[in-house]
Amino acid sequence: MLASKLDRAIGAAAPLQGVARTRTLMIKASPGSAAPRRRAALLATVSFVGKGGSGKSTTGINLGAFARQAGFKVGMIDADPQQSAFLWQRVRDRGDIRVCRCNPDALQDAIEAARRAGIEVLLIDMPPDLRHVPQAASCSDLVVIPMRPTLFDLQVTRGLIPLLTSVGVRYAVVINAAPPIREQGESPWFVSRVKRSPTSARGFGGARSRTA
Repeated sequence: MLASKLDRAIGAAAPLQGVARTRTLMIKASPGSAAPRRRAALLATVSFVGKGGSGKSTTGINLGAFARQAGFKVGMIDADPQQSAFLWQRVRDRGDIRVCRCNPDALQDAIEAARRAGIEVLLIDMPPDLRHVPQAASCSDLVVIPMRPTLFDLQVTRGLIPLLTSVGVRYAVVINAAPPIREQGESPWFVSRVKRSPTSARGFGGARSRTA
């Protein structure tokens, strides 16, 4: 039930992205992914990791707004030094989605505070420093890896997959800023950079789904 809600939420958040198109490449369940750490009212914890500039903050913000529209009590932890999510909350000037700034080393304490506050969907915007990924994964029900179809993003994403698999956490790879799907199929630009790349969906395990 939790996984299906998260999968639908990620797909439905795509039209809000403000990019050419967002595609969910893959959602993979790993052995031992059950999360006994969830307690009280906290329904789901989702972390956003990956290369800087790949759209982590934007994806998290849009997913949070969608979850709030669906009636969930939403909170965000902004552990990225750039603090884009925190700035978004200030500019938005509404109190329906709480955003808390947090040092990555204090992540567990911030999650416990969210539980006590009755947060149902908690989104964590992590810094691009990959050293913090295992910590975020150990606290999450799902890890989202936004990426653009570029060489550097592909390299970083491919390095994250075995790391997340070893932790045993569910993860999703989302492509941002990709050309729209045409009537005859994928854009040649997208095919040349992703589908034929050594770090393509085949390298991620072959599972691929599209979001409208």
